[in-house]
Amino acid sequence: ALPFEGAEVEVHRGEGIVKLEKREDGVYLDSRKLTLFRSKEQESDRIFVGHKLRKEVEKRGNNVPSIVLDHFKKHPELWPEEWKVDEQGNTICVYFWDDIFRDLASGRLYVRCGCWDDGRLESRCSWLYCDWGADRPAASRAS
Repeated sequence: ALPFEGAEVEVHRGEGIVKLEKREDGVYLDSRKLTLFRSKEQESDRIFVGHKLRKEVEKRGNNVPSIVLDHFKKHPELWPEEWKVDEQGNTICVYFWDDIFRDLASGRLYVRCGCWDDGRLESRCSWLYCDWGADRPAASRAS
């Protein structure tokens, strides 16, 4: 799904979902466990621009397409508890980096995310020029 009216797909690397399932130890996409990835800069509480993070997550690989977020929206019971809030109780926004979107009017690039807010899963997006901190991990397939 497009994140907003006037958006177009800039980059799409992901595949469709074959199987998304919740197990005792986490959620699995096509038999590979989903995890959260934070760059070393995010983990050290340094904040940096999303364009820089994009280069790092693309080079690293194992990213997850936003179609998985759409599936989570239809089945919010699959959203992992550890993806809802961090140790301090702050909301975590999980980003799905295999799809990048362009706003046709402004030319800005965006990436979609899911956040557990007020007891439900919200689908949002962020402009890549924004700052990315530890509360903005990437959904990732375990290696």
